[in-house]
Amino acid sequence: MKLTRREFAAFASLASQARAGNAPAGNLLWDYFVRELGAADERRRRKLASLGSADELTALRTRVRADLLKAIGGFPERTPLNVKEVGFLWRSDYVIEKILFESRPQFYVTANVYRPKSGAMRRPAVIQSCGHYGAGKAAPDYQSACVGRQRKAPLF
Repeated sequence: MKLTRREFAAFASLASQARAGNAPAGNLLWDYFVRELGAADERRRRKLASLGSADELTALRTRVRADLLKAIGGFPERTPLNVKEVGFLWRSDYVIEKILFESRPQFYVTANVYRPKSGAMRRPAVIQSCGHYGAGKAAPDYQSACVGRQRKAPLF
């Protein structure tokens, strides 16, 4: 059975309601679940459509951010990344820097930094979040997105 992201995300809400004793029981749970998601989507659409100014949008953004931070318990304290370069892959017009960093102390993450060979001016970095390809960050789709062009053949 394949669920949409919306359906999957709502399971957490239903589980919370079930623990609190507020969710309907039996075979009506799925229908209840779908109705609640639809109602939440409709409330969101109405709220967004009612915004009439940049100040209202800023206020909504501030409130939503505060609510989300409260829900996840805030962000963890910033710690040093302790970046280590572990290699380079040279291409015709760009370089891939292979790095390791600590997202949390002693929690190591591998990453590739794609940067052009030419140009002295500073440019922004882009973090490509990898999904579930077997090849991870080496998957051709991720590589072509990081390089910024259509994929014709694997880059590695």
